[in-house]
Amino acid sequence: TRLGVILGTPGYMSPEQCQGRGEIDGRSDVYALGVAMFEALTGRVPFEGDLAAVLRGHLFTAPVPPSQRTPGVSAEMDALVMHCLEKRREDRFQSMDELVAALADLAGHATAYATASAAHLGPMFSPSTARADVVRVHWISGVCLIR
Repeated sequence: TRLGVILGTPGYMSPEQCQGRGEIDGRSDVYALGVAMFEALTGRVPFEGDLAAVLRGHLFTAPVPPSQRTPGVSAEMDALVMHCLEKRREDRFQSMDELVAALADLAGHATAYATASAAHLGPMFSPSTARADVVRVHWISGVCLIR
């Protein structure tokens, strides 16, 4: 591969792959697994359309949580998948081992993820004032979604 060359299956590419800057590591695999889990839960990939639309989606658009496309998907699975699909690789699981640990404790991960997401908001939204089972926060590439 060469710097500046975009390589991969567009529907499963991490944002850093879409940029073609050569800054690829295992966190790109975490993102791709998140896409595969999203597809397994909903029957669709998070971003669809022509190549440009798919790449823009990976780079700039917050995916909807799987439960919004498929009723019955738990908040814990939403948190797991959304954590995999964070735009900034620093905000994703840092390794597959970390992801496996979250799978072993889905409820604990969902609580920790909601707390970490809320921490990005500062005093405007504090975990002490929100119940994780009532309010779900997703912080994705500078965009906060509160449901």
